[in-house]
Amino acid sequence: MQMSASLNSLSHEECPKHKGQPFILFCNEKQCQMMVCGACLRTKHHRDHNMIELNEKADEIKKKLQEFNKGSQKIKDVFDGQITTINEIIENINTTASTGNLLIKMKFHQVRFYMFAYLK
Repeated sequence: MQMSASLNSLSHEECPKHKGQPFILFCNEKQCQMMVCGACLRTKHHRDHNMIELNEKADEIKKKLQEFNKGSQKIKDVFDGQITTINEIIENINTTASTGNLLIKMKFHQVRFYMFAYLK
């Protein structure tokens, strides 16, 4: 809807080649892909080109953007899942490191205790 509004407002803009002429159609030829005014339509350059209504082109662009957004959302969801998994792995590593650190400290104190008991 917003895209149509944007193209509708562009239809009130002037053609840069034909001052005072508003855009009325979209030249859908692969080599053109541009808005055209009535004077552009009469030029040799656009003769026999495939023209479509501005609103039709706006709807086409809007549909492509929606498809792109859906694909982008799927990719984002995959990345979010991977980030969650990575964060869980990091948390497990930190827990394992803390447990290992605690065990080392306990063994150190145990060895120290036995050393002092043996030396007495």
